[in-house]
Amino acid sequence: MRTPLTTAAEKTRLETTIHATSGTKALLTQLAVLPEAAPVSCLLDIPYSNNQPEGCAAQHVNWKGSKVTRTSFRGKGSRVLRFSVNNNEGAFDADYTGFLGFSKTKCGIDFVNASIDGRLALSLADYEADYEIMYQHKRINGKQTASITQFYRTKGTGGDLGNNKKDLVYLMIQGLDQIDFGDLDMDFCLERVVVGIMPATTEDHTACAAWDKDLGY
Repeated sequence: MRTPLTTAAEKTRLETTIHATSGTKALLTQLAVLPEAAPVSCLLDIPYSNNQPEGCAAQHVNWKGSKVTRTSFRGKGSRVLRFSVNNNEGAFDADYTGFLGFSKTKCGIDFVNASIDGRLALSLADYEADYEIMYQHKRINGKQTASITQFYRTKGTGGDLGNNKKDLVYLMIQGLDQIDFGDLDMDFCLERVVVGIMPATTEDHTACAAWDKDLGY
């Protein structure tokens, strides 16, 4: 099995302060930044596929949709977004595996490629460092072309942005000033990221998740 993106040998830690939306509490955490070279998928020998891999269970990801994300902060070449995971599966109280899907239709092919080739750095944050970016994969399929990022959430013992109804997570994306969006709107692209979850696992499910749902609509 290949190692996750954020092994000690591969990741860089940067310390940043993000203020919660209410403005009453500062969020101080370490954000894991992707390395320059993206690894390949565990299920395939390459980080992309143009056909659904064999052995994928049908609809094994619980997709939360593409309207659960809002922009919280803007920087030159960066954005901090906040997305929610509804608590209908007890996600707030347990470890889980999550997925972030960006489509070529909404973001453009350069963004999709950049999220795989290392030009974009994605990090997840909460009041505690409960989230870890693990794997990435690119589905090549015409208008359904998309990138999938898999992350792991470990339930911490301290404060959490969520409540008993939903889990809340900050997503930082850096390197956006290097991306050619063409005629597409960058903020619309980012806020239409599709979020999904499944029971906690450290195995790479990005290839199957990439074909589990069509994101190009």
